[in-house]
Amino acid sequence: MLLVKTRLGMSPIEGMGVFADEMIPKGTATWKFMPDYDLLMSKEKIANAPEPVRTALLRYSYLDSKTGLYIYCIDNARFVNHSPQPNIQSIDLSPAPNSLDQAIRDINFGEKLSCDYRQLDAAFDAKFQRRK
Repeated sequence: MLLVKTRLGMSPIEGMGVFADEMIPKGTATWKFMPDYDLLMSKEKIANAPEPVRTALLRYSYLDSKTGLYIYCIDNARFVNHSPQPNIQSIDLSPAPNSLDQAIRDINFGEKLSCDYRQLDAAFDAKFQRRK
């Protein structure tokens, strides 16, 4: 669940993106996994979903390496784009799948939020190959 004010907009990286709707100081928590809000799904559940649902879930979720479950963010967090030079990073909290994202530098009002999917999504390489 996003913990900061954001808005959606067209992203120069890909499709929709999440933009800061306030100044976000370095170290600010920007997102936290909320068990009754964000969805946890097994690979089997996604595989058995109808085709349009499966495609959306695989595109907008990420595979947690500790649990082997996919995490689908219900709010706009699912539109945070990948960047090799991100402005937010994930911090693992116990027990899995608890995690927290925080700003690794000051993020200006209107600036796009980004994270490095390679540090977050155990299925990143497979997703990247499908999009080529």
